[in-house]
Order: sequence, then structure tokens, then C-alpha cells
Amino acid sequence: MGKRRRKKRKATRISPASTLRPRLDNLWAEGALLHKDDDAIERDLDVVARDVAPDLFVKTMLRAYVAASAPVRARLDGVLPRWLSRHDCMGALQEMVAGGSLGDDLRPPALAWMEAAGV
Repeated sequence: MGKRRRKKRKATRISPASTLRPRLDNLWAEGALLHKDDDAIERDLDVVARDVAPDLFVKTMLRAYVAASAPVRARLDGVLPRWLSRHDCMGALQEMVAGGSLGDDLRPPALAWMEAAGV
């Protein structure tokens, strides 16, 4: 009998942007986030933001933030403005606020982050 040839299946590459919201929701689950230090949270954000356009990342991050619990939002308020500034995402946030592309629910945290970052 001859050898069977198997067709090689190409691995489907899923865009990081398509899994962004579930990944943020998972990272920001109350049980996980509240016990991490700032550096660990920032490293997690570095990984999740990799290969995602800043404007898409910021808008998705705002949506995940608004959906998070109050203790998680309070914890993130101490980390996100600094992280956004360090990763050149503050410009994208400013453009969204100035351009009016954020809904009424996303505008207040965006303005608070900008103020906390000194913008």
C-alpha cells in the first residue's frame, strides 16, 4: 500500500483586533485585575495592544472600561492615563474627543483620562 499524503492545513491567522474586546474583558475581570500591580497591568496592555491600530484600541478600551465594575474602573483610572501617554495613544484619544466620534457614555472617561495625563 502506498503512503497517504496529508494535505497541510494552513493555520488561520486571526487578527488581534478581532479578539481585542474579549481579551480586555478577561484581563479586567474583577478577580484578576484588583490584585495586580501597575506594572503587571501595563505589561498586559502592551501585549493586548500589539498589532492593533491606536484608534481602534482606544475606542475598544473605552467600551471595555465602561462595561467594567466600579472597583475595576477605579483601579484602571490610576493606570490607563499614564499608559496611554507612554504609548502614543493619547493623540488618538484627543482626536476622537475633538471629532465627536465618542458617544455620550465614552466621552466622560476619555476626558478624565486626558485630564489625568495633563492634556
